[in-house]
Amino acid sequence: MSNRKQKDWWCGYVDTHPDLEKKLPTAYANEKERRPKVMCKAYKISRIIDEQQADRESQRQGLQNDVRTQEQIIGYCKFFDISLVNSSSASGNLHKANQEV
Repeated sequence: MSNRKQKDWWCGYVDTHPDLEKKLPTAYANEKERRPKVMCKAYKISRIIDEQQADRESQRQGLQNDVRTQEQIIGYCKFFDISLVNSSSASGNLHKANQEV
């Protein structure tokens, strides 16, 4: 997790963009405000499982040679601006999503 204050409600539900530690522009939803992109932890786990399953099926059919690693899949996934979900209803949705995985 980033250096953001742990008191933010969403800290337990999301991971920050992997480029944040390197302070690369791609890690920020708003680079000027230094607001990082994030991804719901439950979505990330679900997406990795789904993508690897699809890769294994493509591999079985001879369409590709390798199954992508978790890091490759995470790099492919879309991270988003936490301010887009910064509401009480979003908090409930993230909590529910984390319980379902």
